[in-house]
Amino acid sequence: AQQDFLAAYLVGYAQYADRKFAAAAADFNRALGVMPDDTVTRELLRQAQHHATQPPPADWEPILTLDSK
Repeated sequence: AQQDFLAAYLVGYAQYADRKFAAAAADFNRALGVMPDDTVTRELLRQAQHHATQPPPADWEPILTLDSK
């Protein structure tokens, strides 16, 4: 299960960093299907879904900041 999660997460993050947000969201959803309580993946999914409809500025960098533990 951990390998399946990691494979989906890594592909999703690569898509996210490449600004392919809809594809990234699909991969993050797949990762969450394996590990539904992963906070980082859940936040990346939320951001990918948001950026898919409202793209970030050209100077955007794929840096994730969490507000709580």
